[in-house]
Amino acid sequence: MSSPLEATWNVEVKKAQRRVEVRMAGLFREADIRAFDAAYREATDRFAGTAHVVLADMRGLRTLAANVGAIFGESIAYARTRGVALCAHLSDETVLRLQTARIARSSSVEDDVTVDVASLEEAQLLCEEARQRLEDGSKLADLRASLTS
Repeated sequence: MSSPLEATWNVEVKKAQRRVEVRMAGLFREADIRAFDAAYREATDRFAGTAHVVLADMRGLRTLAANVGAIFGESIAYARTRGVALCAHLSDETVLRLQTARIARSSSVEDDVTVDVASLEEAQLLCEEARQRLEDGSKLADLRASLTS
């Protein structure tokens, strides 16, 4: 069992679902976020710029130090310029949710990609609906608008 202060992460590509699944928990230091960044960029590159979705499960992730947050922002920006159409963001800490929202806005000014969800099941359903819309050419903006209204 890992300590809540130990950084843990996993990045998994689910090509058939057009999805990258990210799991992050613990306290990230610079070396941890750089290792995560390399894996996340590699996963992003597997889509070769085609539209895809991200399920970001950040339950248990501690607030990021400024230098770590900056690197994380670079990771987000890299992915968003290479096809991320929607990110279902699951977090159990308000401060972290606000911090990641700020970081995401610095990567895409209006952050028209991130949708906060309340459960893993909701994230999976949202990602599946987004995948279907990507497949049939529907607009994801309509999906996001229906969730925020």
